[in-house]
Amino acid sequence: MKRLLVALMVLVGASIQGWGAGLIVVDEAHWPRPVPPLQPPPDRPWPRPLPAPRVYSFAPLEISRHQADIRIADQVAVTSIEQEFYNPNDQPVEGTFLLPLPKGAQIRKFTMEIDGKPVQAELLAADKARGIYEEIVRKLKDPALLEYAGRDVYKVRIFPIEARSKKRINLSYTELLKSDSGLVSYTYPLSPEKFAAKPIPNVSFKVTVKTRQPLKSIYSPSHNVEIRRQGSNEATLGYEAADARADKDFQLFFAPEQDEIGMHLMTYQAGSEEGYFLLLASPGIDPDRDRIIPKDVIFVLDTSGSMAGQKLEQAKKALRFCIENLNADDRFEIVRFSTEAEPLFRALTAPSAADKRRAGEFVEGLKAIGGTAINDALVEALGMRPTTGDRPYVVVFLTDGLPTVGVTREEQIVANVKSANTGNTRVFCFGIGHDVNTHLLDKITEETRAFSQYVLPEEDLEVKVSSFFSKIKDPVLTSPSLEFSGAVRASKLYPAPLPDLFRGEQLVLVGRFSGHGAAAGTLKGRVNETPRSFTYDLSFAENTTEHDFIPRLWATRRVGYLLDEIRLRGENAELRDEITELARRYAIVTPYTAYLIVEDEARRDIPRMTQSLPRFQEDRAARQAAGDSYQQAMVQRYGVAPVASARSQEALKSAAVPESAIHTGAVEAGRGVAGGGSVPMASRGGARSPGRPAAGVTAPGNESSAVDFRGTAQFVNGRTFFFNDGQWIDGSIQKLKDPRRIKVTVGSREYFDLLTKVPESRGWLALGQSVQFAAGAVVYEIHE
Repeated sequence: MKRLLVALMVLVGASIQGWGAGLIVVDEAHWPRPVPPLQPPPDRPWPRPLPAPRVYSFAPLEISRHQADIRIADQVAVTSIEQEFYNPNDQPVEGTFLLPLPKGAQIRKFTMEIDGKPVQAELLAADKARGIYEEIVRKLKDPALLEYAGRDVYKVRIFPIEARSKKRINLSYTELLKSDSGLVSYTYPLSPEKFAAKPIPNVSFKVTVKTRQPLKSIYSPSHNVEIRRQGSNEATLGYEAADARADKDFQLFFAPEQDEIGMHLMTYQAGSEEGYFLLLASPGIDPDRDRIIPKDVIFVLDTSGSMAGQKLEQAKKALRFCIENLNADDRFEIVRFSTEAEPLFRALTAPSAADKRRAGEFVEGLKAIGGTAINDALVEALGMRPTTGDRPYVVVFLTDGLPTVGVTREEQIVANVKSANTGNTRVFCFGIGHDVNTHLLDKITEETRAFSQYVLPEEDLEVKVSSFFSKIKDPVLTSPSLEFSGAVRASKLYPAPLPDLFRGEQLVLVGRFSGHGAAAGTLKGRVNETPRSFTYDLSFAENTTEHDFIPRLWATRRVGYLLDEIRLRGENAELRDEITELARRYAIVTPYTAYLIVEDEARRDIPRMTQSLPRFQEDRAARQAAGDSYQQAMVQRYGVAPVASARSQEALKSAAVPESAIHTGAVEAGRGVAGGGSVPMASRGGARSPGRPAAGVTAPGNESSAVDFRGTAQFVNGRTFFFNDGQWIDGSIQKLKDPRRIKVTVGSREYFDLLTKVPESRGWLALGQSVQFAAGAVVYEIHE
């Protein structure tokens, strides 16, 4: 009965795992109810056989589609939403549609249609809305709506929702957006659903941003969206997903301004600990053409025998794309290598029509044969750098194998690259397949302030290389550095070192800071071989917790860099301890961090009731498999596990959205060992349990011990909660020694008093009926 009651809260939108803008509460008259016992007819005994008893059932409404079109002009946003849901029952139902608004939203106009007919919605202030939410919680004994207490809400009756039919809702509202130090923010409420019966088959939204001043930074910390710029004052963002599940609202920040390179700052600081900051820097899409820096590009392609077939054909297509997209003032060369290295022009050449044609013919005639002289190819490419001038010098290096000819020792090859790298050189490496030395390629890119990408056998090399080259096509600022003056000290900045800035791209920098108040940020670099600096007035605020995604994004990148440090240079206790603490505190649960967490908690003898991953802790086979995978990934140079590890670490290091980086890392690391069934990390119970797809991790030959690490932890209002035997347990409880414990029943007076006493508990209570969290030295145990 209780599960059926929970299912009645149907949300046209999203939840811990779903999407939407509003929610529908089905009327109490339609809730499941006890069926009266059958009575025999008064004038005769029971017939034989007995008639089957009638069973009253109710299936939750299903969301079949969710689409949104958002148009933003400077600081005015018009949000148009179309939602369609389906009543799968054999009887009609009635309900109330609720749309919780983003906090602080200034709504100017609201319109709504149901199946094409206009309806009038009632706007309830936050205090009245809270009363509705609390009444629903009392009746359903489910606290999901509590996280929306404190928000205004639109309310409208919907009736009837016919049996076996669909109901379409269209709504639109106009909102005045806030601007903070030139950074405009927009929030689209995608998370009002906490127990959708099924994933939504189709979810999509499109955002168009137009500004009178040039549009510089544009960033979403919540979703990986595709961003396309149309000129200097307009951009379009798109998102589409099938069978969608998610757990947060869509957030967008953008900055219109006239500066050559726009720079904007967001901060987070709570209590006495150091703060966190996120800095955006972008030149926009249309800097003056004289600010686009001419570059020299050397394409180095492995044509050894192992490249035969589809790999070489895709590489050829990628090279042709790159050659056709060189700028008029660029220069280029192609070096193919197998047993020996062979340059085409033997000198840097301007991309004239004739030389492009010659290059295309050279590429088309390449054959796969011979060994792999990686050292000779890199030395040849680096040796072509002019001794005068300071143009960006880019080497695009593609290989699918290990060094087998000439110098083959990893340390010597890296030393030779370092010796030959006399200036502003970037070596971008593409490792193709699993038989590449990830340590070698990553150390080369680290030495030259570039990065590696690893292309799996089933992936398209042409798409990867073409996408990469499109991004680095137009350098605007090379060898950048950032300094802060004033009372603020910044540390632990990521990415480190800062990458070059390119047209249409942006720097998303995160770091820690101490001190507060006004500060000057100075961005230095080179433009057309000339040193330049750009200074900005910034403000590092104290006790500001609005942008709570920043600490987790910083921790995600920090963990990626620390794991890379272990992978490339070896493990020590300090690195392991810091990774473990960050992963546990910020819900960065990948197979590798999960392994470190359980090993740490086993060593410290943490009681089972407060362990982060108890089922994994108890599954010896799974722990052994994860340990083997960790050792393979961190020690071996090449193979399936090391390539997966390199991809996972890069996803963490370059994360713009922490949640997707963590899931990507889990998938990649899981793929890196072997597939197989999964040991569920959480079972259905009193708390709303996670429902993520599995990301199996096993040791070779031990496929039965795969473990699903995703969905076992949630980061809510600054705390990580782990799912432990049907309860969501606050990870910070581990640090308390003999805390006082208070039991609180869902829906009781004491339960609702917590919302006022501990305001941040709204999101924690919304996790489910069984939750434990710490407030000061007290642990509150929420139960049914």
